[in-house]
Amino acid sequence: MLAERGRRECDPGGCTVFFRVRCSDRDRSPRFLRYESSIEAGVSSFYAEVVLPDANPASYAWNVTDCLGSPLFEGTGVTRDRLFFDRTRGQDTIRIVGSVPLPDGAAGIESACTALIVMDRAGNTTGWGEERRGNEEGDPPDVTGFNVVLDGDSLTTRISATDPDGDLAGVFMTARFADGTLGQGTDGRPDEGIYNVAGYLPPFEIPPLRIGNIPIAKVLSVSADVIDRAGNRTRVTDTDFFR
Repeated sequence: MLAERGRRECDPGGCTVFFRVRCSDRDRSPRFLRYESSIEAGVSSFYAEVVLPDANPASYAWNVTDCLGSPLFEGTGVTRDRLFFDRTRGQDTIRIVGSVPLPDGAAGIESACTALIVMDRAGNTTGWGEERRGNEEGDPPDVTGFNVVLDGDSLTTRISATDPDGDLAGVFMTARFADGTLGQGTDGRPDEGIYNVAGYLPPFEIPPLRIGNIPIAKVLSVSADVIDRAGNRTRVTDTDFFR
């Protein structure tokens, strides 16, 4: 059984700390082999290697915390399912690269941690891993080529990268659309969709992103976050899909 500190509420009479309790078989629970992250330019990126004794990865959850288990911002937590449908399906050791945008105007993150938990299909979890911002070693990857081109009703991506330290980990792909395009309602901000939940490993072979009947004018950009094993990230973005 794992106890996780969730949120803290304070008033003049004192503070109350709320906990979440997860039942987990420790002998069958996933565990981190490696977990590194970074927070730069309003985006949290991470790399994780996780062992799953039953080879049944299910999902991961992300947040940004005070490094003591408490989320820094209300409503920022993200859960991404479908690890059991992604390239990680049926593996007992998985490698995940991912990125999540922070809230607009997020402040107080100078000493923040990127928090991550990985769950299997039986509900066993790693427990929250917290990795402090600013302790990354080495240099970020070099993106040597990036181009996204419209091909019929799909966007085709070509990307190449190297890493000065020889520890290139993977790439996480994100597409942004005009507000309301993805049927999520309108909130004055672009809609954002991800290609997959676990990212892609080198050598990068990105499958075409099918946009179907979405007018190309509503596709604002495609970004690639190239991440190394130390958590360093380089982001590149393409907004011209005709060349």
